[in-house]
Amino acid sequence: MTKTMLQTNVRPSRQDCQRLRAIAKCAKNANGRALKDVFELGAKFEEAAELLRGTFSSWVRQECELDPRTALGFRKAHMVLAEHQEMLLERNVSPSVVVLIAEAEAEARDQALASIASGRSLTAREARRVLRGTVPDQPKTTASALKRVARSGADRLMSEIEALERAVLSPECPDEDRSKLASEAERLRPIASYLFGEDGDVGSPVVKLTRWADGDFATMSDVVEEDEAKHQAKNDDADVTRLSNSVARPAPKLDCLLHPYTHDLTALELFSGAGGMAAGLAQAGFRHAALVEHLPHACETLRAAFGSEHVVETDVRSYTPDRAELGPIDLLSGGPPCQPFSISGERGGASDKRDMFPEFLRLVDHVKPRSILIENVEGLFHAPFDYDRFQIQARLKRMGYTTEWRRVSATHFGVAQNRIRSILVGFRDKDAMARFVWPTAIVPHYVSEPLTVYDVLRDFFHAKGWDPSKEDLAGMAVPAPTLTGGSDKKCGADLGQQHAREVWEKMGFIGTRIGRELPKEDHEGPVEITNSMCAKLQGFSPQWPFAGGHVAVYKQIANAFPPPVARHLGCAIASALTGTTVDPRTYSISQAMRPLNSLRNRSRRNTASVEAMQVQLPARQPRPTRRLDLRSLQAASEMIDDDDELVWVS
Repeated sequence: MTKTMLQTNVRPSRQDCQRLRAIAKCAKNANGRALKDVFELGAKFEEAAELLRGTFSSWVRQECELDPRTALGFRKAHMVLAEHQEMLLERNVSPSVVVLIAEAEAEARDQALASIASGRSLTAREARRVLRGTVPDQPKTTASALKRVARSGADRLMSEIEALERAVLSPECPDEDRSKLASEAERLRPIASYLFGEDGDVGSPVVKLTRWADGDFATMSDVVEEDEAKHQAKNDDADVTRLSNSVARPAPKLDCLLHPYTHDLTALELFSGAGGMAAGLAQAGFRHAALVEHLPHACETLRAAFGSEHVVETDVRSYTPDRAELGPIDLLSGGPPCQPFSISGERGGASDKRDMFPEFLRLVDHVKPRSILIENVEGLFHAPFDYDRFQIQARLKRMGYTTEWRRVSATHFGVAQNRIRSILVGFRDKDAMARFVWPTAIVPHYVSEPLTVYDVLRDFFHAKGWDPSKEDLAGMAVPAPTLTGGSDKKCGADLGQQHAREVWEKMGFIGTRIGRELPKEDHEGPVEITNSMCAKLQGFSPQWPFAGGHVAVYKQIANAFPPPVARHLGCAIASALTGTTVDPRTYSISQAMRPLNSLRNRSRRNTASVEAMQVQLPARQPRPTRRLDLRSLQAASEMIDDDDELVWVS
């Protein structure tokens, strides 16, 4: 656990990773309420600390779901009090007292152990007193009592000042009473200065009392207006300075990127690809200062969707932005290449030259955003990569970020695809991390009954008249497997490796190629899935402007992060950063209302054009009044029995 051990960066073996998982399972199963559990867990945590070499705190918080300080107390109990274990168990000492004794200085610890050995039963409060070496003889004045007295005095003072102000501003106050008001203001002014301080604006109690004590009994409205004008001018100058220092960011080019939120948070995205994560974050209200990507076709897609002003076509390894030009960044997001951590690849992890996590962390240290969002494959949670995950958290912790890893399933957010991703969220402000709440399924039954392939692709199948058979419907009544685009070296486009293609074929699709046309009315046999179908399965808007050839577009789609998942994560991060609720459902409602609002605007324009043409419409004729005989209605109702069935004829 020294710096020398950290610098060696020796990876745990597979057996060590399996041992860590066993310790984490044991820690979750043990309740820690029995003293025996404290010593057993302390020994196991000490073993884990030796294996992890500096990432113990992150591992305990993430894998064992324990506060690292609690685990450290268990370790100290094992290391310091192991030889006294039998005596402590025999005396039935509570675990909290044992941890307190283990964390104490040697002299105080020996005194507490001697007290327990003599037969004394120590509570946690008594143990703290013994360890401090002092027992208070008399109670001290509590801070809460002082706060109550101070609050009561301040309330009484403010009541007197408000009464004085009413008398000063009263138009019926005679001039001979002004001297009495000035004397009262002079009496209250020292007390207010002591409580509120000498400085303040024109509306502060001290400034008011000072003016009244000097005989200035004006209504102060002119003074207040002058002060507000000064503050407004200062705020205007600040706004001009802020706007001049910030980067001009154009409005989104696509309707699907328009959002109803007003928080105006900024984002910088690395490894942007086709813009799946960027689309979701834009829908959550984030404005992108830059989108960094090195693939030419993906950059064309980003320019068509977001505009070319802030699309940076370069390798992340050579990208070091000017912070003054970039402006303050609230969120740094991205999905580093997943091949090093994919279970279907070489599993090289951090030793793979394609691992871009070091570059992402380099830019975190350079840009210093308020929050972080990283996406990668689920394989990062497998045992061989536990150490890599802990190391990432340890480096971010040294940079001042509090982070948390979690698996997130796309099916919970309306994506008809079994796409589970490893997500890391981090904040520089610990209060923001405490406010952050991981998003949950938008519809509760999506957890057990997610959307199926047929639910999402129904319109594509029927577009040219194809009617799927019962066998086809049964095969498509499940979510799709994970779409995989492969590495940049892959030349073709298919639905993944052999086991993935077999799943697609069972669903009724051709797994060896990506089609170009939708099934026609006379279609028979398996269906060729098209790029537009894949984009729909990923959650992209139908208007998303993918650029490039057939294979290039498929790779962009398959390697993307589903926008609906990014939108919900973005709303959760925005809620934590702003301290207000940013509800992702608001975006869905605004998009659903957009056609209706467009229709209303068109109706208003048509009405205005008709009025401009001064078209005289014929007067509306009143409808003739029809009278019904009440006796006839009553007689008809009596003819119907209660058990008769009424049949309405339209």
